[in-house]
Amino acid sequence: MKITFNEMKSGDEVGALEHSGISEILLPAFSEDGHDIFLSSKFAARPGVRRWLVENVSCSGNTLEVGITASSRVAISLLEYAANQSKHPEVYLSKFRIVEVDFGFYSNCFSVSDRSLTKNNWNTSALLPGEMHKRRPCIVVGHGGNRVQVLPMTTSNVAPQNPKKIRMSEASFSGMHRRYLESTSYALLDMVQTVSAGRVFPPQAPDGKHYPKYAQYKLCSTDKAAIVSAMASQYNSEIQLEKVALEQRLERLEEEKRRLVQANQRIRGENDSLSSEVETMKGLVLKCGQLVGSKGNFEDICNEIDAL
Repeated sequence: MKITFNEMKSGDEVGALEHSGISEILLPAFSEDGHDIFLSSKFAARPGVRRWLVENVSCSGNTLEVGITASSRVAISLLEYAANQSKHPEVYLSKFRIVEVDFGFYSNCFSVSDRSLTKNNWNTSALLPGEMHKRRPCIVVGHGGNRVQVLPMTTSNVAPQNPKKIRMSEASFSGMHRRYLESTSYALLDMVQTVSAGRVFPPQAPDGKHYPKYAQYKLCSTDKAAIVSAMASQYNSEIQLEKVALEQRLERLEEEKRRLVQANQRIRGENDSLSSEVETMKGLVLKCGQLVGSKGNFEDICNEIDAL
């Protein structure tokens, strides 16, 4: 069985594979109404292209034909970029940065005997149904060496008030391509993934290109706080319960502080009022003393009154 890769624009065959003695062959899981499927491959005839959009898959006799088009989104991975700069990948990352991760794409199994296509449910050398797939934005939650821990995002419909799916605000996609705002994105707290830095890419910039400015793309403070709180609740409920108890205690202390401040202000007001009355009484005593011929000060007049 032969597989040919044909460039749609030129019609040229850019590569081919020959299979002999194999009963099932893995092919890109292309469908007309599905999401875009990409193929990562180097062809001698097109040395400058490594990522191809799969346009169609067809069978003609003993030949499987895969129609492909060079992807317009050209980017190098974090691993490759760091190597070019003679640095470690972790130098460019910190928690809560937004990156794109290429998880790979689903494959179908082509049966040579009956020419049928079925989902790949057994070949573990490729993605299996239910596994994270395609290139998608993710949130960095950890990194070390050439490995990166991420929270994938999805734009699929999510049940409201699902504690494992955190809605992202538009502010977190500031400075990125408008396509990130075409649908609401949700962070998948229950799908934490550890991937190679070779699968990590910078997000797409407004002009459609990918610049290795990893520090530029990060969660807004509101989304960051929501992720931290949700992850604490998801992965360490005891800490979350303690956090809630401390927050409630803080609220009580703040309320007690507010009452004490109000009481202090009230006492200050009463004290000021009393001081004013005392000054008024002093003035009256002095006037009375002057009326009876006393020439002393306030204390002298008070002593004269006591002596009566």
